Amino acid sequence: MNIEGMHTQDINDVLSAGRLCLCDKVTSTQTEMFRASFGGVIVGGHKPFGEKLDAYTANKHRVPEVLAALAIELERRGV
Repeated sequence: MNIEGMHTQDINDVLSAGRLCLCDKVTSTQTEMFRASFGGVIVGGHKPFGEKLDAYTANKHRVPEVLAALAIELERRGV
């Protein structure tokens, strides 16, 4: 995981997908989108979709700390 090497838009995409999952009515598509984008943070965005989902499953216990690190990185970049 290399948060500093991520593109700003990719960080925004992960955080936006996470925010959508906090809504009252969350669809399975929104949940899967978040899982894949989060998994992309762990294994790299260029990996196949299934590998990203597997990375999410193996690291879902880290969601709060990773999302916090992403938010801190955006703050550091002044976004």
